[in-house]
Amino acid sequence: LTRTGKAVSYGCKIIGGLLCGTIPVAAMKMSIQYNTGVIYDGRSIVLTLSGLFGGGITGIISALIAAAYRIYLGGEGVWAGTATIFTSVLVGFAFRRLHHNKPELLKIPMLFGMGVVSHLCMLACQLLLPWPTGVYIIEEIWIPVMLVLPLGTLLMGLLLATDKKRMLAEKSLRRSEENFRRSMDESPLGMRILTSNGQTLYVNKALLSI
Repeated sequence: LTRTGKAVSYGCKIIGGLLCGTIPVAAMKMSIQYNTGVIYDGRSIVLTLSGLFGGGITGIISALIAAAYRIYLGGEGVWAGTATIFTSVLVGFAFRRLHHNKPELLKIPMLFGMGVVSHLCMLACQLLLPWPTGVYIIEEIWIPVMLVLPLGTLLMGLLLATDKKRMLAEKSLRRSEENFRRSMDESPLGMRILTSNGQTLYVNKALLSI
């Protein structure tokens, strides 16, 4: 990548991190409150996928934003909630690394499996609640959590994977066109591209010189 290309890439990752961080904040504002300071929402889905599709910069920024807001909310569930935020992103990182930074290649079973792992970790984080509150909460929520949230992770993951594949295909097409045009410009032979009606679409530098 050129220096400009790298700057644009980093900028996109930072913007992605800000976006993926504000979505969990919005989710926490509309969360289900189990007890005073103990809240549940869909932030684990968004944060897992931010680690998977966004990578390091995006995942870290989104986790820091979500964690800062969860700490601001406080309550007895603050450490369980904060731990859930960071473990969700770490699970996304792990699955990204397992697939050589190509998350768009994950198949349905792997995406669903990632959702299962992420939400098992989320349930385990409830043990950070005051004893024995965490155990009671796990007993009450584990069935709906494991039935709904891994499926939500799968569906959102499929949408993001489809969009990622489209973006990569467009990028590959642009690169191919640029390479083709560069090879024509650098050729010592005069070249011209015509339409079926004989109209000139493109001429290279050699033909202009001739």
